[in-house]
Amino acid sequence: MTEQEIIQVNESFNKQLQQQIAGTLPAGHVYNLGDPSDILIEAGLPNLPIEMASRRLVNKAMQENHPFDSKHTLPQFTSAYHRMDRRGTM
Repeated sequence: MTEQEIIQVNESFNKQLQQQIAGTLPAGHVYNLGDPSDILIEAGLPNLPIEMASRRLVNKAMQENHPFDSKHTLPQFTSAYHRMDRRGTM
């Protein structure tokens, strides 16, 4: 994914997340978190879209080790390996 695609996926995720918080997101919604980076594919992740059910996000948000505020950049986080691979740094 290009940097622009990552930004677009993240913006879409944030809009949908606001709908979920407001209670207007349809039941059973599935978030699209983008595509895996080359490094994730090389590590064995299938080259398929990364998705997460909205219910799973709710369940994870209730766990102490998954603070809800960090979910606003979830697509950017999942693509971090892509940026590390391109830069060759952490």
